[in-house]
Amino acid sequence: MRKRLAPWMRLVVPALVAVSAVGCGSETGPTPPPVTQPPRPSKANIIVTVGNVTVAASPRSGFRYRLAFDLTLRETAGLGAKLNFIRCDFRDSSGAAVERQEAGSNTLNRVEANASLTGRLTVDFNDSRTATVLLTVSATDDNGNPLEVTFLIT
Repeated sequence: MRKRLAPWMRLVVPALVAVSAVGCGSETGPTPPPVTQPPRPSKANIIVTVGNVTVAASPRSGFRYRLAFDLTLRETAGLGAKLNFIRCDFRDSSGAAVERQEAGSNTLNRVEANASLTGRLTVDFNDSRTATVLLTVSATDDNGNPLEVTFLIT
C-alpha cells in the first residue's frame, strides 16, 4: 500500500528542489578578464648626480689629496641593479688622463627598482695637475645587463 504525501509536503518538496538547483547552476554573468602583470623592463636606467664636491689634503699614507663628494644614483626603468665599481679618472686641463683610482662599491652596493641611493664617497689621489675627474659607475641590472654611467666632475 502506498502512502500519500500530506498536502503541505506536496508544496515543500518542489520548493526545496528549486532552491537546491539555483546553487548548482553556472554563472550567467560575463567572465572576468585574466589578471595581467605589467611587462618587466628589459634594462635598468640609472641617473647619476654629484654634489658637495671638496678637495683637501689626504689623511691616508701614500696619497696627497682627497676628493670627496655626495653621489646619488636613481633608477627610473623599474629594474634594480648591483654596483660593480665606482672609478675616478683624474685628468689634467687638456683632458689627458693623469691618474685612476676606484672608490669600490662597498659604500653603495645596490639601487632598487624605481629608487634612489645616496652616499658620501672619498677617493684619494696624488697628481696635482688634476683639473677634472671623469666618474664612472659600473653596475649589472637584475636581468644581467651591464650598465655604465659617466659623469664629469669639474
